Amino acid sequence: MLFRSSGGKISFKSKNVGIITIPLEKIARLETHNATIIKFLDGRIVRVSGLDVTHAPFALTTAEGIQTYALTDIDVINPEEWLLGRGIHRTGRFSLSYNMETGNTEKTELDYDLAASLENLKVRWRFQAYGEIDTESAEKTKDKYTVIFKSDRFRGGGAHIGVNALIEADEFSELIRRDVIGAYYGKQWYTSAKVKFALDSGLAFVNEARTDQRREQFPGATWTLDIMTRLLGGSTETELRQIGLWNLRDTSDVALYTLLTATYPITHRLGIVARLLFDYDSGVPQDIERLDRTFKLGLSYKW
Repeated sequence: MLFRSSGGKISFKSKNVGIITIPLEKIARLETHNATIIKFLDGRIVRVSGLDVTHAPFALTTAEGIQTYALTDIDVINPEEWLLGRGIHRTGRFSLSYNMETGNTEKTELDYDLAASLENLKVRWRFQAYGEIDTESAEKTKDKYTVIFKSDRFRGGGAHIGVNALIEADEFSELIRRDVIGAYYGKQWYTSAKVKFALDSGLAFVNEARTDQRREQFPGATWTLDIMTRLLGGSTETELRQIGLWNLRDTSDVALYTLLTATYPITHRLGIVARLLFDYDSGVPQDIERLDRTFKLGLSYKW
């Protein structure tokens, strides 16, 4: 029987019953007499000839001396090659929701969200694109999209530095286009089997074009907050993401994109996703609503 652990779960592969996945907190004891590689949540990687652990703290002898760990301190058992410095890790997620209303008024709403990343132990490249396309009586009323690219270089201790570019546009809104390019410092501030918390913050140059022919350029402060949890129980994953932009020339001007997502897995890759979105822009004119609130149900696929 082969086994692998990641994301707070351990998977056993058997010829008789296939793959069985169990949360680490439900395992009383883990024992193997085969050579095993362990990656802990603090980033340390240890190779052992055998393993016999419980939830009680156990000691491992490393080059830095004796270190004490518990079963819940394990991040990955028998990690993939890229975690050992060989190869590139590729991940991605695509979610889609669609609403259609017929009758006296015909409306359609299509929301999409694509995120992908490539990384090794030194660098990471991240790409995200999300948006919404709405029509009413066969006439398009919204065609909003945002594209984000980030390039990170890891500095150790969960920290990284990077550069980013953002393009946001909607020809049917007051803000026609926003371009952002900048640099930032980020860190994975907290990591456990159930909760991960990361924050990127930095400075950027911003160019905006609005419907009143006003074009503005200004320095801005940016941040991206990511909190991922499994606190709802089972295999349900919850993510809170906020992307912020603060105009340093006009400090009353703030734009916030806040997304709360809950994904319930149907299969290993396919899931049902619920999305609650708050889109706030204080830079719009007084007669336009500053906060948009949206709730959608859809499907997600990850790889």
